[in-house]
Amino acid sequence: MKVNIIGGGMSGLTLGCYLQMYGFETEIFEKNAVPGGLCASWKRGEYTFDGSIRWILGSGKGNAFYKLWSELIDMDELDFITHETCLEIELNNNRNKYGEKVFKLYTNIDRLKAYLLDIAPEDEKQIRKFIFLLRVLQRYELPPMICEISHLQNMRQKSKMISYLPLGHTFLRWGRATNFEFARKLKIHFSRKLLNCSMMEKRLIFLLWQCHWLHMILRVPAILSGDRQGLLIDLGKDMKVWEV
Repeated sequence: MKVNIIGGGMSGLTLGCYLQMYGFETEIFEKNAVPGGLCASWKRGEYTFDGSIRWILGSGKGNAFYKLWSELIDMDELDFITHETCLEIELNNNRNKYGEKVFKLYTNIDRLKAYLLDIAPEDEKQIRKFIFLLRVLQRYELPPMICEISHLQNMRQKSKMISYLPLGHTFLRWGRATNFEFARKLKIHFSRKLLNCSMMEKRLIFLLWQCHWLHMILRVPAILSGDRQGLLIDLGKDMKVWEV
């Protein structure tokens, strides 16, 4: 049986691969000169414009996403780069005790903890609470990879989900707290401003989840990396964010 697929983006290419794995003949139709859709890059002079992802979950072999990518990609052929920081925030009107106006979100949690305690020792209690919550999230595979529908799972696969029950307790405890409420407990103005850097109030648990992902990821393949890459987001008169 032959299946015609309209569109050679990531969805179309992935569908074609999986259908062939199950014995189907496929043909993919793409309007552009090259496949890839939004997951593509192009050159203008000496510059490379990447219209796609700048980071990826699951570059470590023990991660469930690694197994997923490996079904379609030879992961051993890719070189990944882990940057020292994954986010840098420049506060135009605030400085830390060293006179620095740039906050660095380190990819290593131990280094992040030491950095936070160094620049804001008065906020040690709240910093340790924040890092503890990050470590709680790191115990779990988020989002959980469910490879088979429930009625096809064996007992071992189903029992694995029971281990997520303590995570539910964390969500119940911190689900209502916001970044603004947590910031009000901080004594250092530099730290308070950082938690408000999104310019909008959001649930603290989702901010933690974002930080959890940032500390899980390994960056883009080296073939896509030149000098320091990133996205500069100007948030007005108060701050700028440099996303690596």
